[in-house]
Amino acid sequence: MKRMICRSSLLSLLSLLLPAMVACNSTEDAPTYNGHMKMYGHTFPFAKAILWQMPSNEVYATDTFDYEVPMELYGSKYTLKNVIKVSDDVLRFGNQVIALYAEGLSHIEASQNLQGKGAMMTIHLSPEGPQLKSGTYKFSEKPLPGTFRAYVTSEYNSLGYAQNIADVTDGTVTVEMINESQLKVEYHMTRSIGTTIDGSYEGEYASMVQHDRIKEFKDIKLDGQRKREVVTKVPIYSPEDVQKDIEVWDQLARCYLILGSGEPLPVGYLYNRLYMPDIRLCWDDAKQLFYFSAPYARPDFNDKAPKYDALTVTYYAKAPSDFTREDYDNLTRQMIPDDFKSERLDIKPGETSFVFFRNARGVCGCIRIHGYIPSKPYETLVQYGTVRQSGISAPSLMLDYKYIQITAVPKLL
Repeated sequence: MKRMICRSSLLSLLSLLLPAMVACNSTEDAPTYNGHMKMYGHTFPFAKAILWQMPSNEVYATDTFDYEVPMELYGSKYTLKNVIKVSDDVLRFGNQVIALYAEGLSHIEASQNLQGKGAMMTIHLSPEGPQLKSGTYKFSEKPLPGTFRAYVTSEYNSLGYAQNIADVTDGTVTVEMINESQLKVEYHMTRSIGTTIDGSYEGEYASMVQHDRIKEFKDIKLDGQRKREVVTKVPIYSPEDVQKDIEVWDQLARCYLILGSGEPLPVGYLYNRLYMPDIRLCWDDAKQLFYFSAPYARPDFNDKAPKYDALTVTYYAKAPSDFTREDYDNLTRQMIPDDFKSERLDIKPGETSFVFFRNARGVCGCIRIHGYIPSKPYETLVQYGTVRQSGISAPSLMLDYKYIQITAVPKLL
């Protein structure tokens, strides 16, 4: 009887201790998370954070004006409307993104891609200075100092399945920079359909720097457009009808440049609204020099009005004398001043120099002039191959150029 009592007592004791032992083990093995978000009635944990240091925002305001263009063949004028130029109002502010990831997601630094699946959130912050500071940020559709935008998904998948990115339309985000490796962020957001997104993160973060994206084109031959060009036209089927003519602003010179293409264009392309040039090079025959000009300043109208109704102003400035090839090779946004407003810049033939520019969209860059090609006789077919035209070609410059691309930050990083 005693033996049975002891055995039953032992079983009772084990039944009491076993759940406690399991509970202890499960507590020790349970993963801990630094943050979470509540959305759709569920809680999604966040295990890690990355602070992305993006290129600073530069928002340029623009003004428009009307410009009267003389149509020299007939002594009349045409009013070019809505010419776009940069105003003096420039907003500069920071551009940081706090990205929060679930345990199943990892960022591959070498490929700059995410792998895995799980919940994630990106908070796009616009601090008043270049660096992220502690404070409360309010939602804004456009990036402005002291504001944020955010995007969330409960089911990101690097294979591209069912990402369902939700955009935020209202709310506040409070950031506390604890030290160089730790931060705290609390968020209270609302979607357009009324869904609320609340949560916080406190813990370590990794830091990633996204530098300015710089586009470069090399060995561009850009012609200097002349105000007068004397040409000889000989019809192939009636060669006795020789005609000498004066072209007002020569038609063949490839003197216009669109930054993103690297392909010089003749003036005829300006009659298509798809082409909005950024750079224009001219030749001053009286002074025997080149000059960069704002693209709007003298399009070739001759006897017809243009088919477009807007062009842009581009400003130019020579780089300082101590600006070197090494500086050009390592160009950054900070090297380019923002206080130059000249629409014309003279360049002597054979001169090797660096030229800064900024267009009406605020895109800036640098031109490296490294060659000069003088005028020479030419012959070509015009009017659908029925007329042989000859004359003297426009002088040209050989150049490279770089420009700072406007960075489009992806919704999810």
